Amino acid sequence: MTPLKVAFLWHNHQPNYEFDGEFILPWVRFHCIKDYLNLPYSTLKYKNIKQTFNFVPSLLEQIELLADGRMIDNIMKYTYPNPTDMSLENKQYVIDNFFNCNVDNLIKVHRRYSELYNKKHLSSDNWTDQEILDLQVWYNLTWCGSDIKKNYFINRLFNKEREFNQDEKYYLLEIQLNYLKQFNNNLKLLRKSNQIEISFSPFNHPILPLLDNFQCAKDNLSNIETDVEFCYPEDALKQVDDSIDKYQEIFHDKPNGIWSSEGSLSNNILNLFIDKGFKWTASDKDILKNTKNELYHPLEIYFPRVYKNDNGEINLFFRDSILSDKIGFSYSSIDESKAVLDFTRYIEDIRQNLIMIYNEDILYKACVYIILDGENCWEYYKNNGENFLNLLFETLSVSSKIKTVTLSESTRVAKVPFEDLTSIKAGSWIYGNFLIWAGESKNHLAWKILADTRKILDEFKNKIPNDTWDDAYYYILKAESSDWFWWYYSKHHAHNKLDFDKLFRHNLEKVYKILDLDVPNIIKKPLWSSNEVQEINKSLFQNDTMHKSN
Repeated sequence: MTPLKVAFLWHNHQPNYEFDGEFILPWVRFHCIKDYLNLPYSTLKYKNIKQTFNFVPSLLEQIELLADGRMIDNIMKYTYPNPTDMSLENKQYVIDNFFNCNVDNLIKVHRRYSELYNKKHLSSDNWTDQEILDLQVWYNLTWCGSDIKKNYFINRLFNKEREFNQDEKYYLLEIQLNYLKQFNNNLKLLRKSNQIEISFSPFNHPILPLLDNFQCAKDNLSNIETDVEFCYPEDALKQVDDSIDKYQEIFHDKPNGIWSSEGSLSNNILNLFIDKGFKWTASDKDILKNTKNELYHPLEIYFPRVYKNDNGEINLFFRDSILSDKIGFSYSSIDESKAVLDFTRYIEDIRQNLIMIYNEDILYKACVYIILDGENCWEYYKNNGENFLNLLFETLSVSSKIKTVTLSESTRVAKVPFEDLTSIKAGSWIYGNFLIWAGESKNHLAWKILADTRKILDEFKNKIPNDTWDDAYYYILKAESSDWFWWYYSKHHAHNKLDFDKLFRHNLEKVYKILDLDVPNIIKKPLWSSNEVQEINKSLFQNDTMHKSN
């Protein structure tokens, strides 16, 4: 029986949270100890399972800064102090911020943490110092994934539950930081296995097509009205070059493929990838559907495609968004056996449809691409998704109808039933367009401020020392991250939505200060007001399907 190939790509990223020498959010450390290695190690349990893992270089850079002690995050800052020495205000910060995780799967499953959660509504003067200390430990402890839990001391803390002391708290953080110190070496070991491929995204996770030319947003949003003029292909090139450099620094090799942030592609960006020698990239099926319109065939996403220009070609993969979203958003709410059965039946139906329309030999050319966030969804699964993943991988590893491969292994080896591509409509892996990052007035205002700052920096190109210009340019590149624009979209809410606005404006402020210029008032003032955010969070909280809060 000829199996149908399935290629997973798990994308891991966090934006750069640095604000004046501190990471103002803890998600780099927390997801590192909970998620980034757990899934690859789960893969290695099953010799027939192969997968691709994608990382954003700026995420890895932050892991290194934390591991080396050059930076701490906001939660570490409020974890280290002894509660007996803390003000009521700082204790209140702990109470307000140390429950920011999935209540059912990370809080209520631990008796002591749940007890503390039930006191959350009480002000800090109603908490004992021991309760604050226990909360400090539990928030850091609950994010420990199965890999770091192999440490006996971590297990001891879970079993102890309460009455933690300062030394135990410090040791917990030291174990976590030591785990971060080994992260890059562990990635190198994983890559040397014959089961795992590692790819990177552009360095700061920008929307490359919008950097290259913001006007490409109109490809699939014809009614967009904006006067934004942002056209800096050199920035897109810089983000890619820096990513390649980081990959070579860690692995001493060149990457085969690149996951363009948010699956964002345009003709110019594909041409850039060809020039840089990438063998593959990927996005969502909606880009192909929008490109081909009435000529689109639903089965063509199951074939690796070739995009060609005069200088070369690149393999282009299109994800099955339905199956990817089932893992990302749906399966967490049902029993894992039912989820795995649904998954395998879905794949087998695709396989049967391909055979019916073509023949069984077509399976040698076909592949189902499953591409999704590799970190945020597991908080919504029981046991951090391990029950589901172990059952899924065990089932796939013995299946005669399904075979997992890396993305590089799925590249085209023979002529497929569909023509090569020479042009696409620009878009992303969400809706096949740039609505979320460029479709609303707040998005446009953020792009306008970025464009104005970028233009001013260009005016100083030959007026200041190169090192000074490069220092300012560093913050422009950080300000180009897709995350800031994601949070300016009105339908996205989070406990810390305002922090992303703060970070975006902070990066632009740094540019003006390095250039010794007055910071414009429009950058000093939040683009979102607190009242606006409260109203958005209130109206959308019950309908959160994006799992983007961390």
